[in-house]
Amino acid sequence: MSDDNAGKLTRLEEEGELAADYLEELLDIADLDGDIEIDVENGRASVEIVADDPEALERLVGEDGEVLDALQELTRLAVQTETGERSRLMLDIAGFRAERKEELQDAPSARKSCRTSRARPSPACAPPVRPSSSTP
Repeated sequence: MSDDNAGKLTRLEEEGELAADYLEELLDIADLDGDIEIDVENGRASVEIVADDPEALERLVGEDGEVLDALQELTRLAVQTETGERSRLMLDIAGFRAERKEELQDAPSARKSCRTSRARPSPACAPPVRPSSSTP
């Protein structure tokens, strides 16, 4: 591994550690139990909060991951404050993003079911609107 790659890996590991410290404090304040796992994936620090009872962390995920998205941004800001550099870290809580990724990877089968099920059309099965065909 070159010095440049080793330095980048060290920086990403440091981002993960800073994020973990921030999130540990958050868990303490919210009186929630959870463990924090740190990794580096695809050139980004990856941090996940896990618990024996994932339902206990549902408040940190929120509806459709809205709270999770906000916590990710706050965590990135906390890391940026410490390092002085913008962070691209990814935060997952109780496997929410991992499950969502799996759902999206299964999306081609969902599109196929939309094509074969015309009896009860739904907004999810509606064709995308091209910008050139929309009216001002």
